[in-house]
Amino acid sequence: MKRGYRALREAEQELDDAADWYARKRQGLDERLFETYEEAIELALSMPRAGSMIADLPVDCEVRRFKLKTFPYYAVVALIDDELILVAFAHQRRKPGYWMPRLAHVTR
Repeated sequence: MKRGYRALREAEQELDDAADWYARKRQGLDERLFETYEEAIELALSMPRAGSMIADLPVDCEVRRFKLKTFPYYAVVALIDDELILVAFAHQRRKPGYWMPRLAHVTR
């Protein structure tokens, strides 16, 4: 069975905001960010346990983060049954854990 995928609206906005920032820095860099993000999501869909597990969360699902290549971001995903949910597109060094309240929207 193929795993489903969806993204929280806030996570999509974070990705778009980062892409806009990179587009202003150098032409085409936003496209590279999207490509790198898609690679991370493909990995998460095909090998969901390849990401680093985020432990000690008050939820009944597995939460993992997938580091993007060449960009300082993580795709933070929740694994629920046969679905992968993008919870956050989070910068590696800014506001750790700010996305945790979103997990209330992705429980079983």
